[in-house]
Amino acid sequence: VIFEKLPQDISDRHVLLLDPILGTGYSAVEAINLLLKRG
Repeated sequence: VIFEKLPQDISDRHVLLLDPILGTGYSAVEAINLLLKRG
């Protein structure tokens, strides 16, 4: 993940993760890991 800008209170929100170029799925997995770390 090169850039992320998330609200501070994502644990109280629904998150929609979109990946327009899903090749290996690595970027989606990294984005999910980032979201899990943030709440």
